[in-house]
Amino acid sequence: MGSIICSVGTSCCSCLCNACSSSLDAPARLDRKLEHLSILIVAICIGLLLYYFGDDALSFLEFLGLTPITGQQAIYHESFSLAIIFLFILIFTLIDESIINRGCWTVKFLCFLCVCLLSFAMGDSFFEYYYTFAIYASVIFLIAQVLVVIDIAYTWNSNWFEKYEEGNNYSYYLIISTGIAWIGSIACTIFSFYWFTGTDCGENLWLIISSIILGVALTIFSISGYVDDGSLFTSSIINLYLIYSCWDALAGEYSHCNSISGPLTKIISLALSLLLMIVIAAYISLNQGASNEILSEDVEKPLLNRKTTQDPDLHIPVDTKSMIYFHLLMVFSSIYIAVLLTDWDSQNSNIGKWIKFSSLWLTAALYLWTMLSSFERH
Repeated sequence: MGSIICSVGTSCCSCLCNACSSSLDAPARLDRKLEHLSILIVAICIGLLLYYFGDDALSFLEFLGLTPITGQQAIYHESFSLAIIFLFILIFTLIDESIINRGCWTVKFLCFLCVCLLSFAMGDSFFEYYYTFAIYASVIFLIAQVLVVIDIAYTWNSNWFEKYEEGNNYSYYLIISTGIAWIGSIACTIFSFYWFTGTDCGENLWLIISSIILGVALTIFSISGYVDDGSLFTSSIINLYLIYSCWDALAGEYSHCNSISGPLTKIISLALSLLLMIVIAAYISLNQGASNEILSEDVEKPLLNRKTTQDPDLHIPVDTKSMIYFHLLMVFSSIYIAVLLTDWDSQNSNIGKWIKFSSLWLTAALYLWTMLSSFERH
């Protein structure tokens, strides 16, 4: 299982790097963001290998009188170490962006190994508290993820609609993509009813129906004519994300209501979550100024083609500010993998389920807010 997901992650990383080097003529800061993103992806792959194959791979340490750290503890140690490294990079970026972000990869790697070794001196009780902290800190990452998903939907629609107005055949692309998104949403909804409802599963039934009502209501409002930036395509992307979030939350639940609980479902859910996390981080990396706009300003503003300007409050270039927010995102991404790779400890708790549904409701609320801002202008 770990090798499959590692292959997916490595392929995604390779595709992102190749795309950037061949077609984007990326500036230095973009290269540095992608290099730090590659560190996160490699760390995820190593964590998965330790989680699933660590007992066999590190069994030789027992002959040396050492106790190998595998399973969930390996994920916690790696997540903690990675978060500490990105936190130090963030601090140095605040002091002088040029000190830490230009190379120094050997030093960073050695520091990461040192932090990992030092973490071995910490008892398991510390990492139990760290896991609890990671659950709540992951909420911040999920909020950023929601904002990026909404921005992607708006930006995607805006770019293709502009090309359509220029006389290109992008109307077909919009129609086809909208149809695919709605077909995917409907199919996922039907399967959710089939997989997650049954005897004494009224809670799941209510959650699925409420997700459908939210998606349909937001879609109707977006095409009502009162929203300047509303469109069927944007709503189809948001609705697909809502339904996916509902499926992901219910698929991770260990109860009699989940008829597809098992290794294959866990692989699919984890692979999709990892892919979404990498896409979110890559999207912010590939857009100049995107990081700070996503985390601090209006989500309606498209993130593409932004120019570097001087921030009137911080008196530093927005491009440097985006590096600060990018590293902040990397800190919370590192913490997030502690709960993501261990499946939110779903066998013992349903907290992951309710955090995911909270993310779903937040997505609907923020999307409604972006539409209401233009509705008020009418």
